[in-house]
Amino acid sequence: MTLNGETIGYVENKNEFENAINKMVTVEEECVAFRTIEAEQNYELQFVEKTKQVNEQEVLAKIQENTTTIYTMFGIVVNDEIKTYVKTEEEAQNVIEELNQKCKEKNIEIEIGMRQIYTDTKQDTEEGSVIVAKIEDETIAPLADITKKQEKQEEQKAISTVNGIQLAVRPISGTITSRYGARSSRRSGAHTGLDIAAKTGTPIKVTTDGSVTFAGRSGSYGYLVKVSHGNGVETWYAHCSKLYVSKGQAVSAGDTIAAVGSTGNSTGPHLHFEIRVDGKTLNPQKYIY
Repeated sequence: MTLNGETIGYVENKNEFENAINKMVTVEEECVAFRTIEAEQNYELQFVEKTKQVNEQEVLAKIQENTTTIYTMFGIVVNDEIKTYVKTEEEAQNVIEELNQKCKEKNIEIEIGMRQIYTDTKQDTEEGSVIVAKIEDETIAPLADITKKQEKQEEQKAISTVNGIQLAVRPISGTITSRYGARSSRRSGAHTGLDIAAKTGTPIKVTTDGSVTFAGRSGSYGYLVKVSHGNGVETWYAHCSKLYVSKGQAVSAGDTIAAVGSTGNSTGPHLHFEIRVDGKTLNPQKYIY
């Protein structure tokens, strides 16, 4: 018996030995697609001395050394990237169905599929349940969080937009003590804004970019700042103890423009906050509080 022209040993029966080779090549093993013998095999009938022993197992071992095994596996593909492998197409289909269901539940879109590969290096495979949990933790959950945040941001943006102007910052944090539209014996009509209680001196921030149109004392409003934001949108900040801006000054969202006080018609330190469009008041709680 020769391989690539080199004698590697002797066999007694060619047909029986061929069967042994075929059995070795076609043996069913996990993930094995097929085997090929790379070397050229030749048999030559020879008469040898009785003392010459056949060595079929050694010959078979040498042939096996020259055999290449090709493995096949099914890759689980997420967004065109193979994340891991399973052994069978059925397993891959089950994993894909589970992952698609989880994406549907979380309202996200991910491209999930499978790809059959052939390789001479066996890849590690995993159980379907492990793969689903792994991809859910590493890919689906983070993307779901991002999608949820984006949806929340879009929702917040839609709520806090007045006539095309984004109200980005709450002027102060505190307890609402009087709501828009409320009536009181201290007022001649319905409340035109929102009262938020806070300590005297608490910084008041402008809700979005704009230009100061008024900064001074104004009757029952006490010390008042008015800011124009364009598109007819104005915000008013009343009962201030201190004013830090002046008329005509440009301000950016989050800039401190005044301090909480109790000037004008007021029973305690608080901010009276108004949103106006073309002079008409709106309920701030629909947009920012």
